[in-house]
Amino acid sequence: MCLVASEATKLNAATETKNFKVNEDKAFTCRMGFGVFANDMRQEPLPLEPWPTSILDDETVAGVISVLDVQSQNGYNMIDIAGLFPMAMGDNGWPVDFTKVADQARITRINQIVDAAHQRGIRVICLQTGVLASGFQNIIRHDPGVKGTSEFCMCPAKEKSWVWMDKIYDYVIDNFNFDGFHLESADRGRCLCEECKKNWPLNSQYHSYVTSRAAQYVRGRAPKSYLATIIFGWTTPKVGFTSEDIDQIVKLGDSVDIIFDQGHQGLLVPRQEDIDSGLRTGYPRELFVKRLQCNYGTSGGVWNYPPHRWDRTSWFLPYTKRTAEALKEQYDVGARGCLFYQGPVANPGTEMNIAFSGRILADPGKDYDQVLAEVIEDIYKPENAEAEKKLAEIFQRAEEIYFSHWRAERVRKSWGIIDSQHEFYMDSLFGTSPGPAGYLEDLYLGGPDGRLEYKTGLVSILKDLEPIENSFDDNGRIEKIKRSIIITLTLINTFAQGRSETKVYRD
Repeated sequence: MCLVASEATKLNAATETKNFKVNEDKAFTCRMGFGVFANDMRQEPLPLEPWPTSILDDETVAGVISVLDVQSQNGYNMIDIAGLFPMAMGDNGWPVDFTKVADQARITRINQIVDAAHQRGIRVICLQTGVLASGFQNIIRHDPGVKGTSEFCMCPAKEKSWVWMDKIYDYVIDNFNFDGFHLESADRGRCLCEECKKNWPLNSQYHSYVTSRAAQYVRGRAPKSYLATIIFGWTTPKVGFTSEDIDQIVKLGDSVDIIFDQGHQGLLVPRQEDIDSGLRTGYPRELFVKRLQCNYGTSGGVWNYPPHRWDRTSWFLPYTKRTAEALKEQYDVGARGCLFYQGPVANPGTEMNIAFSGRILADPGKDYDQVLAEVIEDIYKPENAEAEKKLAEIFQRAEEIYFSHWRAERVRKSWGIIDSQHEFYMDSLFGTSPGPAGYLEDLYLGGPDGRLEYKTGLVSILKDLEPIENSFDDNGRIEKIKRSIIITLTLINTFAQGRSETKVYRD
């Protein structure tokens, strides 16, 4: 389960590239990339596969390793991955004979990923199932002794549920060299049987109980495991947490290493200033972080969930400036961990987001322009300072021409009272073919005027790439940026034509 001494030494050493070194005194201590499902990092798409998919082939492994390379060169020290074992909706999760969850080919590929991470000084955190939820559909159908009110969640009031949960932890700990576990209990809700409602009337009580019990079991089996708790689904950003809820979460912090408030639709624990302004309700983040005995982590502000069915170079959405601002603010409040969402590094914007964010996590006080220039120098290898400067401007413009159209009031009207930065999707998660370009909707761009401005901005970038495109030793990355913009322009024009937005698609 745990790393050998030489590997552990690598984890604690400064990660270096040509111009980069982790500032251990100021860095986030948990610089974790979240692969989400392994195929989200895939270099080749799976255009006809539903989300999520448990496919684990050589292309999956290659995609994960390509991300590990970028991580290791830019300061990350952990990666959190789901999908190494089947927990998807389509396959109903773990089989009843859970020892058959992985054939030899799958075991070999899992080990390839873990070994590659360790060779690069990165710990692997495993999301093999949720805690009593996500991945147990087969078992719930087979064993009435675990069934409560949910087809997705085993009932924590029934000891048989914990027998199954513990057996799965035993299998993973005994057979794989993971360095820790992702503990998430609320992705598919909770059991609402009478006994559960009586024992744990508050969601915070329920989820704190099941998570701490799982954590204590894993600690007993593998004491050096890094345990990350995810509080997604415990409440909504609009409602927040009461003081009683926070008491439960603080108590849970005694059993785990970090509690992540990911921010799917805004961080669940609000800032004091948002409470004072009447924008949010709940317990203030500043006080919450001070009470925790473990680390507090976030997801770094705005983040794109990559569509695994799309061509990997069919969007260009860098968001380095917004990430830098969010991480610096969160660090100042007391966050010392980040679960930063990954994606296919074949996409030039995604590669930049991952590399840039790793370096900000390694030194959150560092100047934004300097970090961006360093990443461009390392990845694109410009032949001269002028080409480097122009490419940096292009990345900044690409961010602004899209995200400057976001309006908090539109997001709040659609999603509820939330922060303006949050998770967003290119298309729907669900489907069996590449979906519509939902990120071009009015929610994000405001309407035809916003789409026209986005289109015009992309055209200007495409023109400005021409005089500098041969000024880099970049292994074809500039060509990928051009391809990304060409595909995006096609999507915008098609989207606009379908809505009879003549001024957009004919200009």
